Amino acid sequence: MSYSSVFKNYANYIKGLKVRACGDNMLIQLLASFGVNLERYDGCSRPELEVWKNDRKYLFFRGSIDADSAWAMLNLLVRISNDLVHLGQNELQYVKGLDSELKLIVDMGCIKCLELIDALGQVAIYNNRVTLEIYDLKSNAELMEKEKIVEAPKIIYKDRKVDGNLPLIAILKTLDKITKGQI
Repeated sequence: MSYSSVFKNYANYIKGLKVRACGDNMLIQLLASFGVNLERYDGCSRPELEVWKNDRKYLFFRGSIDADSAWAMLNLLVRISNDLVHLGQNELQYVKGLDSELKLIVDMGCIKCLELIDALGQVAIYNNRVTLEIYDLKSNAELMEKEKIVEAPKIIYKDRKVDGNLPLIAILKTLDKITKGQI
């Protein structure tokens, strides 16, 4: 199935972003075709991109993307473009105090991983002290070895690992406790 006509509709909603990209993957190709402000740089060993809005970096991604996993990233870019956060008050209370980057290790074929991209992307939108860094498990073997990660999703926050398979509220509570030094 070709998603090209559906992907083109995203161009209407992804505005006001600056994307820095190195290498090439399906997402970078789509953004270039959308006319997004795309700045290329060299020196990466695998495809990566940074997403900026109003001089703030919201997102870093390193890895491969296919048509089936592009949805999660495109949806997140729409959220960033339009400041769309749909987390509930119960969840937001644990997001306010976070103050460091969130590293999310994912398998782009894992449904839970794609859901976490959306949820933690909203955390980065809501809290300007948070940047979401996403690493595709299959494209970042040295990071997986260094961090001793064998399965995804996994979140690294302030050098602490959090199981990404937990319910979102449990993840946010754990991140909040790490911030407060309670773990």
